[in-house]
Amino acid sequence: MNFYKHHIGDYDADTSHLSWLEDMAYTRLMRLYYRREQAIPADVAQACRLVRATSKQEREAVQTVLSEFFVLSDDGWHNKRCDEEIEQANAKTGANRRNGAKGGRPRKAETEEKPTGFILGSENVTQNNLSQTPDSRLKEKPPNPPLGGDEAPVKKSRRDTAVSFDTFVERCKAAGERALSDYRPVWDYAERACIPRDFIELCWLVFRDRYGKGGARESKRYTDWRKTFRIAVEDNWLKLWAHDQAGQCYLTTQGRQAENTYREDA
Repeated sequence: MNFYKHHIGDYDADTSHLSWLEDMAYTRLMRLYYRREQAIPADVAQACRLVRATSKQEREAVQTVLSEFFVLSDDGWHNKRCDEEIEQANAKTGANRRNGAKGGRPRKAETEEKPTGFILGSENVTQNNLSQTPDSRLKEKPPNPPLGGDEAPVKKSRRDTAVSFDTFVERCKAAGERALSDYRPVWDYAERACIPRDFIELCWLVFRDRYGKGGARESKRYTDWRKTFRIAVEDNWLKLWAHDQAGQCYLTTQGRQAENTYREDA
């Protein structure tokens, strides 16, 4: 695709909490998505190369945007809005190609009336210029809700549902849930990847202090903190462990430092 619709209001509403670098990362990821018409590669390092994210801060911005606005599938990181736009564009292109094979779009009869009551081909008909921006004043206003009735619920944007890490923890306590222990996906992944349970618990402590009150990334907001932590484990954001040639998982230097720091908690 060489063109895609960019709805400024929707974009600003969903991304106003992003930093400058994160906003640039999201823009470049979308351009890559539309140009290739396929999901962003699952390998974050490869995705960073494709959007020219070279510094540590730029790579972190790419990872942040992927985890918040994209969903990881078998074939890569998917964005629902991008997939919908690509599907619509391909459908339109296919229709144009079929019409072209038939000699172009069939003409309407000259005496056919438009819904306005004007006759096609008459001087009363004003042709729309597709390059002009439609006047929003001409759009039909939505009907008012019936008196005494309930208004239709307003769909919340990601920005409205994203919360801080501390708020997420407080909500878990209020619901009688355990923030980490009750989340099976991360434990299932750790078992498949042969990552010891105590490594995951250590990672959670570092993650908690980084995103919690007073942490370096306290300002971050996510709609699903458990999913964010799972991605942090899968991609080894904190670089706490590695695997040797035999497939055994061991703590890195950073992991050893964290273990010493959190020895009593762990």
